[in-house]
Amino acid sequence: MRMLQSGRSYYIYYLKIRGMEGVRGRIDYPLLKKSMHVELSEEDENEMSKILDDIKKIISQSVPSGLIKQKICKSCAYLDLCYI
Repeated sequence: MRMLQSGRSYYIYYLKIRGMEGVRGRIDYPLLKKSMHVELSEEDENEMSKILDDIKKIISQSVPSGLIKQKICKSCAYLDLCYI
């Protein structure tokens, strides 16, 4: 999964769903003095669709899924939500 690229192209995907075709973007990083051009590939579009379907499935569950303990949990901002 190319999560970073998908995250950068979500807004373009959103605009495409709303009927705008051929949208491209540019992300500027002033402190790094760099910019990045972003386009929505077919792979990104399929991945985005799959991710949004997974989110809808999770939301529609009547009971949340079980707790999964991982090393990263200790530094996660949502730690309290999982363990309370």
